Amino acid sequence: MSEQAFEQLIRNHYEGLYRFALSLTQNEADAGELVQDTYHAWAEQGRAARNARRHRVDLFADLYRRFLGHRRRASQLAPYEAGPETESLPSLPPVSLEGLDGPAVLAALGQVVEEFREPLTLFYLQEHSCAEIAEILDLPVATVMQRIAQGKAALRKALAARRTRLAGKPAAPAGGSNFPRSHE
Repeated sequence: MSEQAFEQLIRNHYEGLYRFALSLTQNEADAGELVQDTYHAWAEQGRAARNARRHRVDLFADLYRRFLGHRRRASQLAPYEAGPETESLPSLPPVSLEGLDGPAVLAALGQVVEEFREPLTLFYLQEHSCAEIAEILDLPVATVMQRIAQGKAALRKALAARRTRLAGKPAAPAGGSNFPRSHE
């Protein structure tokens, strides 16, 4: 891969890779290091995907594998196994997005179990297809679809809990704005 092509690869995918890494690590420094490690490995190996369309999927898959390797070395955790209690998830009413902002939704996403947060992030924030997510996470497509559904339910629950907590707090002054007023 030429230097120009590699620089273009970074420009095209850095932001999405970083957001995915941040959703995995929940730490800005670790996310930056994970993205840097991924690009460094690609540069050292002169790595190129089978075709340019595959770069995105291959980069995300490589980053995810590096994350798993770092996590595996850091501690030996038992893998999550869905039990019979997850077969029939409770039906939750839709949560109104009124009054929610991006940081609030991302904070709620951070409360979702990692096994569900990963496919949710890839599907909704990175706009990968279920087939691409299955390849990135090395899971069957049906498992990815199930985890997205379970993750959405968990996210709705976290957002509903946040909304309930906020309902007890005093509202902001009427007519107030979070944006500074421009001085003319």
